[in-house]
Amino acid sequence: MALEKAEQAVAELTGAQNKLSAEAADLRVATAKMSSMNEALALDKVQLSKLVLQVSRAAKDLAKGSSPAAAAASFQTPCLPTVGLSEYGNVVPFSVQAKPPTESI
Repeated sequence: MALEKAEQAVAELTGAQNKLSAEAADLRVATAKMSSMNEALALDKVQLSKLVLQVSRAAKDLAKGSSPAAAAASFQTPCLPTVGLSEYGNVVPFSVQAKPPTESI
């Protein structure tokens, strides 16, 4: 009788340990995804700051009386997002060849 109780307790503890191990693995995956997203957001923030600076300079040029063409010439190629989400919710980088997903109508 005591042996059966001990075996049952071991089985329950093993099940709980397996469940906690699975949860820990899921948390490690989530942490890796968040790290990747944070890195991409930091890159996008830098690009956005550069664009804001360009727009500010162009606005100042226009206020000084420059032609719109001259102000537009100061702009560099627009920045695109560096990452997106796959259909499964995973963070994936946009490659040079791949285009960001478009919404179909």
